[in-house]
Amino acid sequence: MKKTLTLVIAVIITVSMASMAGAEGIIKMGYDNLGVMETKYFGETSTNEIEAGYTLGVEFLKPENRLQTGLGIEYQLMRGATGASEDFHFIPAYLTARLNLFKGKTSPYLQGRLGYNLFQVNKTSSHLSYNGGLYYGVGAGLTLAKDMQVQLDYSVHNGERQWQNVVTPYQYEKFSLSVGLIF
Repeated sequence: MKKTLTLVIAVIITVSMASMAGAEGIIKMGYDNLGVMETKYFGETSTNEIEAGYTLGVEFLKPENRLQTGLGIEYQLMRGATGASEDFHFIPAYLTARLNLFKGKTSPYLQGRLGYNLFQVNKTSSHLSYNGGLYYGVGAGLTLAKDMQVQLDYSVHNGERQWQNVVTPYQYEKFSLSVGLIF
């Protein structure tokens, strides 16, 4: 609960700073597919396929020439691993840079993201804690008529589960297709 409150405060500060700086906002809705979760436990590596899911996000980019920089946050709806009993999601907050390949209303672009994400699981125990970790991603997209975008992303979410002194790292990799409205 404390981590979620911290994230909400971070979103409010981000939105406030972006609006004061005159940044362009983008509301995104994404479909996540082809995901896998890798876990290492006592030297053994386990990989599970992840069910498809949806992600909601918002980004703020400083309107500059071809290179734009900004901030973003995403919220993944809960999803599960094939054959697992618990669902999970990550909530990344990140810095982003976008390179518009051409000038004009319709332009392809490349984008990179780097940040931190929270890791949450729906079935928690008082003996377990879940911690977030490094988040990074790359993508390519197309801005359409100055008010809409379509983007394909590859991203990696890191987190860990801790029980007493045993730490189990998790790494979730996925591909996403998103549509964004620019405001």
